[in-house]
Amino acid sequence: MAARKAPHVVVIGAGSLSQRYHLPSIQHLAQRGLCTFAGLCDLNQGAAAQAAKKFGAAQVYSDYMDMLRTERPDGVFVIVPTKVMQKIAGDVLQTGLPTILEKPPGENVKQCRQLIKAAGRTPHMVAFNRRRCPVLVQGKEAIAKRGATKGASARMYRHLRAEDGYVYGTGIHSIDALRYLGGEIERLETEMQTFKGDKRPSYTLHLGYKNGAHGTLTIRPESGVQLERYDLFGQEAVALIYAGVGWLVDAPGRCELYVENKLVTLPDPIAKFRKLKDPLPDAVGGGFYGEDEAFIQYLHGKAKLNPTLAESLPSVQIAEAAQAGKRWRL
Repeated sequence: MAARKAPHVVVIGAGSLSQRYHLPSIQHLAQRGLCTFAGLCDLNQGAAAQAAKKFGAAQVYSDYMDMLRTERPDGVFVIVPTKVMQKIAGDVLQTGLPTILEKPPGENVKQCRQLIKAAGRTPHMVAFNRRRCPVLVQGKEAIAKRGATKGASARMYRHLRAEDGYVYGTGIHSIDALRYLGGEIERLETEMQTFKGDKRPSYTLHLGYKNGAHGTLTIRPESGVQLERYDLFGQEAVALIYAGVGWLVDAPGRCELYVENKLVTLPDPIAKFRKLKDPLPDAVGGGFYGEDEAFIQYLHGKAKLNPTLAESLPSVQIAEAAQAGKRWRL
């Protein structure tokens, strides 16, 4: 094979999440010359063909293993529903090709462990996008410069989200974000309450951090508003973080830093992206662009992949326990 000027990447999955956030990001990264978008695979050939034309994929496939054999990519994006993640990501990881896979990594703790086993030494990362939300990154870095981190708390509110498994499928985002912001969590106490008129419970998670700090996560799937807000505590400082994922009321997000009760002005972390064509600003604000760029930069030898499946396992364990209203310890 001739030497490649840029890593060739392929994508498995042309569903709504892929088309709203990942494919625009990969297209933009390809336009920057950081990668070549070699192939897109989906069982729905019509959707795959339309998405390939719109986002610049060179080839379309219906069989992902055929795509991997034909394209011999340098990296693989697995953006598929949770119910098929263990099978598809497991197959890809066993090829040894560097892989980024959407969250949650499997339908339960058992499947996550199976994926860890399948991965072996294959380079990979799980797409917990809040870890790349610019305002969360900004808040974490600002607090770290001002002494020890003393834990974090959060609120996740949604509107008419009464599906089964909400905490595991969506609440896991804030669980993982709190691990990223506040440090490793070692214990969980869960409270559940179903309010009159609601179809599903609301949750209060009491979290114990390894450093001795305490935090909470309130999850209300049927609250009437869609938001995620994080409070990150430091020594004489606090970062109030308004997450900027596109459908949340605080989009594109902001971070307010207070030091000794005084507001410290921080720069806009996504200023250079605000004028980009939609939906890229949403992809940047939500952290999707950042995680996709980090994966591409790894393929250039310029970044590390995180979180891995093993690093993601505690988030899966906490989410599974919380969904069932149980206690948990690391």
